[in-house]
Amino acid sequence: MPQRRRSHAPRWSRNNWTARAFLGLAATFVDRAEILRRKPQTVADILSVYGIYSGTFLLDRMPVDYETLRDYPAGLVIGVEIYRHQRPQEFNMTRAAPGILSPGGQAAGMSALVVIWTYIP
Repeated sequence: MPQRRRSHAPRWSRNNWTARAFLGLAATFVDRAEILRRKPQTVADILSVYGIYSGTFLLDRMPVDYETLRDYPAGLVIGVEIYRHQRPQEFNMTRAAPGILSPGGQAAGMSALVVIWTYIP
């Protein structure tokens, strides 16, 4: 009996992907279809299309640095959110936006925030 493929939609719904994608946020949302169309090998290949080489990175809501993330297989990525200016409050890491006294100072609020969602069977 053939196995049915699991849909990514429930995971995206659980993480409010669809809600944020349609809120009109100043962000770039890269879905699985776009990722597959470009045929990248690694996360670095995905992000280079959008000019992202530094910033704050979250992999399934967990902080990670670019050097660790760059060689992550693109085949496991189901979606990417890129915030260049405004960040949703849930990704600010604090209740308020980064300020002068927060880690990285206000520069932390000026760098890109990249949220990467992966497929975990």
